[in-house]
Amino acid sequence: MTRVLVTGSAGFIGSHVAEALIERGDQVVGIDNFDPFYDRATKERNLRGLRQASSFTFHELDILDGPALRSLLTSQTVVIHLAAKAGVRPSLASPDAYVKTNLMGTASLIEAARDAGVSRIVFGSSS
Repeated sequence: MTRVLVTGSAGFIGSHVAEALIERGDQVVGIDNFDPFYDRATKERNLRGLRQASSFTFHELDILDGPALRSLLTSQTVVIHLAAKAGVRPSLASPDAYVKTNLMGTASLIEAARDAGVSRIVFGSSS
């Protein structure tokens, strides 16, 4: 059994990745900040089945919160990083917000994983 933290676990891709990990027998911690780009109710529906699994726990958390990430990562061996601020057109209108979340948030996660001794990070990205 591998202990895996999945960022963006309330999203479409993240929830399906978490589901596959649970089905193969892994212990999964999911985090998501419920960014308003996608409807919160949709993300809650994505989590509904996951929350039924005893091998899944969820935390509403932003990847920019380094201390909280460090706390969660101390017991994880793998991170699958799927969290990001979505939307190409809005990124052109508000580039600073996207840099903060997508670049600085990823750096925060990598630093927290390093500090916690996480052995592997898998990073996925889409537009």
